[in-house]
Amino acid sequence: FEEVALEWFEKNQPNWSEGYAFRTKRIILEDLAAKLHKPIDQIESPDMLYCLDSIENRGTTETAIRARALGSRIFRYGVARGYCKNDPAAVLVGAIIPKPVVSMAAIIEPKAVGRLLRNIAKYDGFIVRNYLRFVAYVFLRPTEARLLEWTWIDWENKLITIPEHVMKMKLALLVPMPDQVVALLKAMKAVTGRFKHVFASKVKANQPISDATALKALRLMGYKADEMVVCQVLCKSAPRMQCKSAPA
Repeated sequence: FEEVALEWFEKNQPNWSEGYAFRTKRIILEDLAAKLHKPIDQIESPDMLYCLDSIENRGTTETAIRARALGSRIFRYGVARGYCKNDPAAVLVGAIIPKPVVSMAAIIEPKAVGRLLRNIAKYDGFIVRNYLRFVAYVFLRPTEARLLEWTWIDWENKLITIPEHVMKMKLALLVPMPDQVVALLKAMKAVTGRFKHVFASKVKANQPISDATALKALRLMGYKADEMVVCQVLCKSAPRMQCKSAPA
């Protein structure tokens, strides 16, 4: 199985991002091949289910579901190449039950949102305070916002271009800047303009602030884990413009 899986992997890898290729290979080697110690044409559905159960028992249900789909693709490749006669993973669709989706903690009541923004505005840490205000203005995911670089900002056109390699869908994201964001970033420029990242870390200036830094700020403001996380609820409904290449 491992030999066929790696053959399939090598043929498909050029079409994937580095991160996806890494995660896929890890599932192949650590989750599938580690349990499927038989020639691929001798593997049956109970063998595959045993493998998936072992993954789910670790508490990684989503990984088990992805592993079934991945295994099915490998078996289908094996059938096409004449390495095996069927896909034993195909009949296991639904064998692993997804866990209920739990939304992240978020404040959505208008008055409470107002209090949150006022508390952020009064927070002592200059960089973290402006980072949280920036997220609230532009509706970016926390990682996209943290990694913001000065070279991504088009001051003349009031536009931020998040490059493809940062985005989950591998498409550049265009973020219009309202006047408030322009003013906020100009204030940041005076403090972190000599660094690569807009929201540079005080400890490692060549690195952006961490997720933990922003999360700690919310906790110091008195917001508990079951009340609010850095990813604002507004992000879920905000318009996002994506393009296949950055504008000229």
